[in-house]
Amino acid sequence: GTTGTVLAVLLLFGALLTVAVAISSGRLRSALRTFINENFFSYKYDYRLEWHKFINSVSAWEDGGVAMRVLRTLSELMDTPGGALWSYRERWNQFMPAAQWSFPVEAAPLGTADEAIAVFEDESVVFLDLSAPDAAPAAKIWRERFPTAWLVVPLRYRATLAGVAVLNPPRSAKTLNWEDRNLIALVSMQLAAYLVQEETSQALADARQLEEFNKRIAFILHDIKNTIGQLSLIARNVEKFGDNKEFRKDMVLTIEHSVEKLHELLARLRGESGALPAAATEGTDLTALVADYVGRKRAVGIELAMGDTEQPAFVTLRDRKAFLNVLEHVVANALEATPADAQVCLRIETAAGRVCLNVDDQGAGMTPQFIAKELFRPLRSTKGRGLGIGAYQAKETMRELGGDIEVSSTVGKGTTITLALPVAGQQPRRISA
Repeated sequence: GTTGTVLAVLLLFGALLTVAVAISSGRLRSALRTFINENFFSYKYDYRLEWHKFINSVSAWEDGGVAMRVLRTLSELMDTPGGALWSYRERWNQFMPAAQWSFPVEAAPLGTADEAIAVFEDESVVFLDLSAPDAAPAAKIWRERFPTAWLVVPLRYRATLAGVAVLNPPRSAKTLNWEDRNLIALVSMQLAAYLVQEETSQALADARQLEEFNKRIAFILHDIKNTIGQLSLIARNVEKFGDNKEFRKDMVLTIEHSVEKLHELLARLRGESGALPAAATEGTDLTALVADYVGRKRAVGIELAMGDTEQPAFVTLRDRKAFLNVLEHVVANALEATPADAQVCLRIETAAGRVCLNVDDQGAGMTPQFIAKELFRPLRSTKGRGLGIGAYQAKETMRELGGDIEVSSTVGKGTTITLALPVAGQQPRRISA
């Protein structure tokens, strides 16, 4: 025949051969069926509705927290009556049982080296159908452990296994196809992100709790140092003034105060609060409180000057002892900075809804750069044996009391430390750090 006839015969023969190969090859036949289903038929799922159902389910509040929401979301998506969820805990290096819902077997932790977990090193494994007669060998491991289970879904986050969900058999028998595979892959990836976020949030909360404990320890160490200083002063002077009746009286008062202080430190270490709610509601006369403090200091030979203000100044003060500790720190530093022939003066002023206690010294003063960058930062000290925590502790305490601490200083002329508290009747402001 002609060349055209020969080419037509060859083309027809090649087409028949291709069809024969496609019919005889199950893999090629499956790929061809999937291609036709994906491109020539309507989808099994309405993804708009599925996404809406997903958001509603994962946003619902459950007593079990995020893990239970993840499990319920996946179960409802696959129309199963529950299952179990394991979430990876980095601190344990295990997959810990995080949630169970109508699951007949008590879930136990799974190690990262467990053969049941190792099967998911292959990222192409989107799920394991334990009910399929031709189930992969990997599915048999899970089937032996959970004979009544139907589906095992790995939850991956950035190629890392964040969790594993085992689902009960569906309410009505179903066969999973390529569409189910795609949907499960998409949803499991999103659910894994929720698990990782929850684990990260928990780790951050633990870190913050530990940070708060460390800060409390630092404050307590600083107070212990001050108490040791008082007891050391008594030990140095007891031989010199031991026969003096007034000294012995002051010594007993100082020891009693130190014992009381140590008991308070133990209570703070246990996390107990020493707040006085009555003082917060009724108001505290700051003028009387400071006058009493100055009187006690003068009684032990520490000369403090007090301004002419005698008018009561009522403030909202939840914890008087905490405020007096701050005042003690500020006055001690002022006395240390002030020359022997000068005095430290305490003044009370009221302005703009605040009552301000000003502590004036006549020391060397501080530069604006030091105040801005060093003064209230922890572990910064200009003293040889200081812990560098006192100013930071004073600042934090005043903020917890709803007030603040301010500094005004001129090099060569002295420093004014202002302890500001809200006027009684006003809600104390909690200023964030």
